[in-house]
Amino acid sequence: MKHLFAGLIGMAAFTLVAPSANALVLCVNSSGSVTAVPACKSGFTALDVAGAGLVGPTGATGATGATGATGATGATGPAGANTLYLAEMDYFTEYRITRFNALDLPAGTYLVGAKGNMTSPSYGSCNIVSGPEAGQTYWDISSYFNDTRDLAVVLFAKVTLTGASTNVAMRCGNPFADTWNITQPVMWAVPVAP
Repeated sequence: MKHLFAGLIGMAAFTLVAPSANALVLCVNSSGSVTAVPACKSGFTALDVAGAGLVGPTGATGATGATGATGATGATGPAGANTLYLAEMDYFTEYRITRFNALDLPAGTYLVGAKGNMTSPSYGSCNIVSGPEAGQTYWDISSYFNDTRDLAVVLFAKVTLTGASTNVAMRCGNPFADTWNITQPVMWAVPVAP
C-alpha cells in the first residue's frame, strides 16, 4: 500500500508537469508500482481512477456562450393562386353569333375554363376569346355539328393578358341565321405562372 500511495503522489506530480498525461492511463503492477502509459502492458492492471479517489467533484456549469449570427433569409417562393374569378349565367340564347361578357381580368396569365350545354340545328363552334370584338384573340375552340342536342362544351386555355383590364368571354355561334342555345354557361379564371 505504501508503494501505491507513493506512486499516486508521483503520478499527481507528473500530471501537473505534463498536461499531455490526460491521454495516458494509470497501470499498477503486482508490486504496487503505478505507471502512466498509453496502454497497460502484460503484468499491469488499469487503475480505477474514480475508485482511488483521484477524480474531483464536477465543476460548475460554464457561462452561456454568445448568440450566433442570424442566418441568411431564404428565397421567397412564387405567390400561390389565391384568386378565383367566376362568372355564371343560368340561361342564355342568341341569334347566329354572340360573344357574351363573362370576366374582366387585370393583366397577367390565367388558366381559363368555360363550359355549357349546346343545342343548335346547324354546325358551328364555341371559343374562349379576349379583347374587343373588332380585334379579339381566340384561345380555344370546340366544334359542334348539325342537330346538336345538349352537347357538353368544355374549354380550357392558358391566357396571357397585357391590358390593364381585358374582357374574356365564351363565344359561340354558327354561320347560318339559326338560333343556338347554351344552357348554364360558366366561366372561371385562376392566376398561374407565365
